[in-house]
Amino acid sequence: MTEETDRLHSDLVASQIEAKNLQEGYVVLNRRYTAVLNSLEMLTETALDAAKRAAAAADKSAFASTRAADAASDPATKTSLKLILATTEAAESAAEAAAEAAAAAASASAAAAAAAAHHSNESLLKASAQAAEAAKNAMESAARAARMADAARQAALAAGPKP
Repeated sequence: MTEETDRLHSDLVASQIEAKNLQEGYVVLNRRYTAVLNSLEMLTETALDAAKRAAAAADKSAFASTRAADAASDPATKTSLKLILATTEAAESAAEAAAEAAAAAASASAAAAAAAAHHSNESLLKASAQAAEAAKNAMESAARAARMADAARQAALAAGPKP
């Protein structure tokens, strides 16, 4: 009986050691998972901020493009072809900047969506949706800037020298 008791005691000790090792491994794994999740949350928040800033930049570029188109079609500027061409170039550059900002917003939105897809965390999902909305706004601003650049170009063509 003593031999069997000793074997059972030995098995019990081995099981306790194994359980303790598993518990310690779980603690380490949980710490690492928490660190990764925190990193993803920070990445998502940064991506959201980038998307919002890119959308704001696209909106400002659209505004600049609108102002340049207005200047190109203003009767006061029609006397200077050089001025018309400069405002047209400004409108086109602003439209390009808006398109780049929209692309940046879309990239940031994609990063946020990827982070949210890997972890069904509510804050990640919310930030991802907000980044997607910012990217949509940036795309709309870029389209508006392109329309204004085209209006400036049309105004320049209309004001140019007639054959």
